[in-house]
Amino acid sequence: MSARELGYRLLAMCSGIASKRIKNRALSQEEIPKVRQAEKLIQKPNLFIDDTPQLSLLQFKAKVRRLVFSHQVEFVIIDYLQLMKGHSGQASQNRQLEVATIVKDLKALAKEMDIPIIALSQLNRGVETRPGDKRPVMADLRESGEIEQSADTIAFLYRPAYYGVTEDHLGNSTEGVTELIIAKHRDGKPGTILLEFVPQHLRFQDLNQQFWREPIPKPEQPGRATQSLPAKQFRGFSQNPDDFDK
Repeated sequence: MSARELGYRLLAMCSGIASKRIKNRALSQEEIPKVRQAEKLIQKPNLFIDDTPQLSLLQFKAKVRRLVFSHQVEFVIIDYLQLMKGHSGQASQNRQLEVATIVKDLKALAKEMDIPIIALSQLNRGVETRPGDKRPVMADLRESGEIEQSADTIAFLYRPAYYGVTEDHLGNSTEGVTELIIAKHRDGKPGTILLEFVPQHLRFQDLNQQFWREPIPKPEQPGRATQSLPAKQFRGFSQNPDDFDK
């Protein structure tokens, strides 16, 4: 996804207006001030989007260090981990070993810069073919067990309706419901946060508890404590869209 496309999505998140309407400039007179206000919100934080294809690990580390020292960047998001290349910039024959090396270097970089690094990751296709409960687990992380070992926090998104689960055990509709599953938390307990996905605005927000009284029960895992956590309000962040493709 290009930086400009991400810019349209950020504007949709902050303004509450469908991204297609913003992209096609099909805005009403009432919506124009909302988009302009969203642009002002976007300009406040130091947000940099780098859509360089096939970025090597060495290039990534150099850019992160420069942004932290020059612009006081407070965190980094990688979309997504399996697209990164190792130190050589070339694909390795042992991809699992290469991803493990990347994960270790990212952990070291986070400690060096004293910032969190959030890395999105693909899942194995086994989730789709697994019978019964489709909720992802740490063993589903693709290409490397090092992710499970090194990460301080691992979280998954799960939408029951996507897998044909239309109601919970109380008869509540699962339409729009998303579970944010905290599978690993080095400094706390795992648990689940219930969110609502708003597709037209491309964002997650607090779930309306009036229509969702209890979380979906999950099978207990031996040796792991579970906890139901309150939903957190989504906070959008963005930057001037005119700068996205520079």
